[in-house]
Formats: sequence, structure tokens, C-alpha cells
Amino acid sequence: MSETMRRRLLRACSALPLAALMPTLRAQPDDLDVPPPPPLPQSAIDALLAAAQRAGGIVDGRSRNRLYVFFDPNCPYCHKLYDDVRPYVARDQVSVSWITVGFLAPSSLPKAAAIVQARDPLAALRRNEAGYGLARNGGRGGGVAPAATITPAARARLMHNLDLLRGIHVFGVPVMVWRGTDGQARMMLGEISASRLAELISLVG
Repeated sequence: MSETMRRRLLRACSALPLAALMPTLRAQPDDLDVPPPPPLPQSAIDALLAAAQRAGGIVDGRSRNRLYVFFDPNCPYCHKLYDDVRPYVARDQVSVSWITVGFLAPSSLPKAAAIVQARDPLAALRRNEAGYGLARNGGRGGGVAPAATITPAARARLMHNLDLLRGIHVFGVPVMVWRGTDGQARMMLGEISASRLAELISLVG
């Protein structure tokens, strides 16, 4: 992937093409020339939530109100979401199941593998986010050291997670999916402001 395409993909993470499915949570798309995917039918969101619940994500928090987030270790918007959601997790308002993918940069897959292969994946995830910025190897992104080798099981798990997004033609992260307080599956893609995050958390059932 060229540097130009990588920058475009990173910026594309902030686009929200699913506003029509989220009547109480809206964001304005930016001026990218990358077209957003079409709105998804509710059945596709239902299927993604069911798949996310089976994906074996890294759970942070004890609340029964569960938010599922597909993230890349090098994604700046995922890192911002991680920081912004921490107070809600600490207050047991929500728990987050972090579902790892690795595709944004050359180091994304080995960093994702380092997280899922770790003896304590949650601790590895926290190291990645605590050290986010300019990594020791000069690459910008998550702070966890890339895995030297990727086990077949980790590779299969990461590819499965990525295929869940490709299956609905979504190629950016973060992707958030949850069961609403009304019982309906909900989904949101991209960067989210602090105020909209607070609203989202109040809708997680």
C-alpha cells in the first residue's frame, strides 16, 4: 500500500456512512474523494453483532452493557476512542470487547498478532494504547512491539475478524456495534466526538 493510499485510508476512518441507521447519532462526512459504502440493511447489522459476540474479543470492563469495537493497533481514531471510553469502563457503565484486525500499515498485522498471542491480551492492548505515538522503530502508531512470528491460530483469527468487515464492504476502523436499550442491533463507523460517545454509551443495552 502506498503512503498516499495509507493516509487516505486513515482519514477515511473518520467518515460515517451509516447515519441513516443511527437516527440519534449523526456525524458529517468529510471532503474525502473516497466514496462511503451504502447504508447497510438491518439484517446485516444483526449478523455483524452476532458475529462480534462470537469473535472472542478482548473484554475490558465488568458491565453487562457491552460495546463491540473492531480496531487496528495503528489506527489513530481507535486510539482516541480507547482513551475516551476509559472513564465509562472505569465507572462500570459499559464494557468493551476489542476485536483486533491488522491492515492499516505494514506493522499492523504483527502488532495485532502480538496482542492476541500475548499471555494477557488485555495487558498487551493497554501497552499498545499507553505507548501510542512514535514507536521505537520509527513507525507511527501503537506502542506494542510487533510479533516476530505469527501463529497459524492468530493469523486465522485476525483474518476472520477482517473478513467480517470486508463481508459488509467496510474498510475503515473503528467499527462499533452493540445491542441498543431498545433491543435493536446498532452500528457506527469512524471517529466519534466526546458528546456523541456519551450519547452512544447511554444507548448500549
